[in-house]
Order: sequence, then structure tokens, then C-alpha cells
Amino acid sequence: MSYSLIEQLESRTLMHFTLVRMETTFGNIDLRLTDDITPITVNNFLNYVNSKRYNKTIWHRNSGAVIQGGGYAYPGFIDVRKDAPIVNEFQSGITTNIRGTIGMAKTSDPNSATSEFFINLSDNSSSFDNPANSGGFTTFGTVTSDTLATVDAISAVPVNYSFNSPFNQIPLQNYTSGIPIGNNLVFVNKAYVLGQYAPDVQFGIGARRTVSFIDADGTLTNLTLNNASGTIDFGQEVFVTTKNGKSVVTGSNLSIQDITITNAANGNLLVNAIGGNGSVDLGNVTATGTMGGITALKATLDGTLTVNGDIARITLGSINSGDIVISGAGLLTRINVFGAISDSDITAAGTLAQLSAGSWTDSNGSSSQLTAAAVQNLIVRGEMAADMTLSGSGVLIRNANLANISGGNWFVNDSAGLIRAGVTSSSWNATFGGSVVNLNSTLLSGNVTARSIRTIRAVSMVGANFNLNKAFDGAAAVMNVTAASITNSTIRSTDLIKTIAANSIDGSFFSAGINFGDNSIDDVTDFVSNATIGAVNCRSFNNSGVIAQTLGRLALGVTNDAVPTLEFYGVAGDTIASLTATVIDKKLNLKLLNDPAAVPGLIAAQGVTPSNFQIRVV
Repeated sequence: MSYSLIEQLESRTLMHFTLVRMETTFGNIDLRLTDDITPITVNNFLNYVNSKRYNKTIWHRNSGAVIQGGGYAYPGFIDVRKDAPIVNEFQSGITTNIRGTIGMAKTSDPNSATSEFFINLSDNSSSFDNPANSGGFTTFGTVTSDTLATVDAISAVPVNYSFNSPFNQIPLQNYTSGIPIGNNLVFVNKAYVLGQYAPDVQFGIGARRTVSFIDADGTLTNLTLNNASGTIDFGQEVFVTTKNGKSVVTGSNLSIQDITITNAANGNLLVNAIGGNGSVDLGNVTATGTMGGITALKATLDGTLTVNGDIARITLGSINSGDIVISGAGLLTRINVFGAISDSDITAAGTLAQLSAGSWTDSNGSSSQLTAAAVQNLIVRGEMAADMTLSGSGVLIRNANLANISGGNWFVNDSAGLIRAGVTSSSWNATFGGSVVNLNSTLLSGNVTARSIRTIRAVSMVGANFNLNKAFDGAAAVMNVTAASITNSTIRSTDLIKTIAANSIDGSFFSAGINFGDNSIDDVTDFVSNATIGAVNCRSFNNSGVIAQTLGRLALGVTNDAVPTLEFYGVAGDTIASLTATVIDKKLNLKLLNDPAAVPGLIAAQGVTPSNFQIRVV
């Protein structure tokens, strides 16, 4: 359906225009109305169209310059019921009367137009565009080029001049004499709106709540907006019709560029996708006000979702090179992404009640980022590589359940509760300004700094490094460390480590109350606090060190006494409550070591002469 004629004939910039079809005796006339330029006139015309008052009306005048209708209905040649006259919207050089344009008929009063309209058969601008001629005649649309032939066919019907005005120029076909009958008349059988061409589509308050379209891959998408006003921009001029109570959008290779939501008062956007590839790309979404939720389970956010206010929940299928920005902090927001998040940031001014995703990764070399005051529940079912900054106070992560922390830098201003991770990577770096209650992992690696961690549990610790920096007060910085194996790992604490338990400890270093840069002890001045490691229990202990001013019960199992790669291999403290180990196939059982001079003799008395494994009391 062509609408190029108006572009060829007039220099108008149309944002929205309605397409109306008139089914006439000689075929269809499609009218492209200038909604933005002449809104009063267009609305007046559409009132007559939508109320069906133009149906079965006649073309009652052909002056040679125009054909005119909209005034009389058949049978009976009765007047069309008229609304109040409208204000003249003539604009010199814009609403010009050239061939193919439709205008409103009126009297000498500029503001007298009601139902009657005319179509210009030729360029009538010299007369009709003259403000001295009834204030100028307002044109409010153009006949599309592919239906202009119907206008010409009507203008070719013979005109009978034997009747009085207003029928003295009435076109009649097959007419001989007498009162014309239906077969003689030229009718507008039906007039109705085909749709609207527009660069964007309105929905929600003041428009249809639901917008439907089919995207380039054949996915049928329905977008429904409640308790807010909105527009959808497809990045091109689209054609909008109404069907089954919703706006249906058609166009070429449709995709959503921008969704704008305003005046939201507990607004809700629902996006459904059916068929095609089963998913729709959302582009940019901007919502202003308070949103109850955005639910788009079968959608990919590939633009920026900006909420200028509060939102209770966001549900998406996936996020691909898209971002979420929430400026409000009045509601706890739940964000659920059922698929993957990739190359994307999430920023919230307040606390997220929940953030869940299938995975959160990077592929373009830049890091993804979560920024918020806090996140109560963090759930990632696959790989998690995003950075995280939480700036609030108190417990900023209540629960984190992560399948695989493959990297990322975490900066948590205060404390965290339970962090579960199936696997953590050596490239994971986490800094907590407060304490962590529990850290559980199947394979634990990476670098963690915190005030304290109550419990560390892992099947394996490999390349895990913990720096615990609480101010010394004699309370535990770590209550329990439990793992099947601890390899190439470090735990440094400013205060008490209660228990370290593992089947095997290899290439690892544990210290409490010494300078963080020290890996060995020369004398008691190397201790910065009277911290304690309460107990170390393992079946094998190799190439590893345990240092604290006070060491409790050390049950180290078998140590191979091999040449170490660490700076210090063994145990050291000012006091050692007890030590059991098997060194060079000899069982060693020592109690209450607090005299440096006595230690060598006590060891030798049990028939043990270690070469590399050190027992040092300072």
C-alpha cells in the first residue's frame, strides 16, 4: 500500500498518520491523514468514520476542481448527523490544497467545518490556500498514489445540473430523468480505519494495553502494559491496526529499539513470545515512576533497562550486552534471569532482594559488574565471573549460592552470611569490610580478605588465600576450617584460628598474630598479638607451616620431612600445648613445649631427628 504521493507533493514531517479506507462504488480510496499537523481536523473526521456516519453516504458534488461528500446519506438524501463545528487549522504552505489532498468543506465562516469533506482533483492552492477565502481551507490528508485512480474515476462520472443546490453538481451514472435512485448514485459504501503509520506505538493508559507484532525470525510477541503509559519504538515507521482489543504492528524486519514507560503507579509490563526462535530482543527499556514488575521470560535484553524510580521485580530470559540501572531505593527488587547474562552490568541504588541467573560471564574482554547497596540472595546456577561492589552496611549478602565462581573482583563494604560455591577460581578476589559467616565450596581457590570467617568448608582447597584482619581481642577470626585436602593455600589471621582439619595438608601456610609479610619466626618479637591456633588435625602434613604465639593441639599425622619449597616447614610458637606426628617413620608425641632450650632434647629423646620439619619454640 503506497503512501509516497504526499512525500512527493508536500514538504511535511509526519510523526503519526492514520490510514482510512473508503470503499466506494468505483473502488477503494485510502487516505493518509496528517494526525500531527491537523489533530483537531483529523479527530473530527475519525469521529464520523468510527461512528459509521459516512457509511452509505453519497458523493454529492463534482465541481471539476473537487469531488465532495460526507453530507448526505441514502436512501432519503438525509443529512448526516453532525457534530459541533471545529476550529480551522489552515497553515499557509503546509495544509496546502494540491491534487490528491482531502480537505474540510465549510461556509464563509472559517470555523464552520463539520462532516463534509472534499478531495482536490487538481492544484487548487491559489484559491483555497488564500486566507481571504474563508480563512483558507484545511487539508488534513492525502489520497495514496495507488488509489488516486478511484478519485479520477468518480470525477469522470457525468454531472447533472438540473437539481437545486446542494445537488446541482451531483455525479450520476446511468441517469436519464426523475429522482435519482441508488443505481445512479456514487457511494461511500463504508469508511473505516485501516490503522496508523507511526515511528512509535502507544500502549497502556490512554491506548490499547497490548501491542502485538511478529519479529524477523517469526516470533509472535505480545507486550501488555498496565497502570502506566508507554511507547514502543521499532526504529522505523510501522503500521498499527486494532484487532481483538489490541494494537497489531506490521512492518519489515521488526525489532524493538526502545520501550518508554511513564507515569507508572505500580506499573506492570508483560512480554510474551510464541513461535519463531522463541525469544524477542527488547532493546532499551526506560521506566519512570513506581513499577510493580517487568516480566519478559522469553526475551533477551540487549540494550539498557533503566528504572527512574522503584521496581519490585524484573524477570528476563537473558541479558546479552545489556545493562540494568535502578535509581530508586524504596523497594527491595528481585531480578531473575533464567538464562545467561553476558557482557552486562547491573546497578541498583538500593538493596536487591534477589538476583538469580543461569550464568554471568564476559566474552569481550571487559568485565561485567554488579553494583548495589546489598544483595540478600545471589543465585547463579552456572559460571559466575562478574565483579561485584556492595556499598551498604550490615549483612550485605545474606545467601550466595553459586555453581562456579570463575573470576571477578568482589568489594563488599561490610559483612556476608552464607556463601556456597561449587567451584571457585584462583582469579576470584573477594574483599569484605566485615565478617563472613560461612564459606562452603567443593573446590575452593582464590583470594579472600575479611574481618573474620566463622567457618570455611571445602572438599578441596587449592590455591586459596585468606587474610583475616579483625582487631585482636582474643576472639576467633576463624572458628573452623574443614577440608578433605588443603594444597598450596594460605590462611593468615590477626586473631584466633580455632580448628583446622583436613585429611592432607601440603604446601600450605597458616598463621595467627604475626606480621602478614612474615613466613617464619625468629623470636617472640615477630608476634604482633597473643593469637592462638587452637588445633590442627590431619593425616598427612608436608611442606607446610603453622605459626602462632600459642599453639594448641597439633595432630599432624605423617610428615615426609622432605626438602620444602616454602620458607618455613613445621610449627612455631611461644607455647605449644601438644604435638603428635610421625616423622621418618618415628612417632613423635610432645606436650607443653614452652622452653626453647628443652625442645631439641625432647625430640631426640623420642628417637626422632628431623632434617627439614621444624619444631620451633621462641
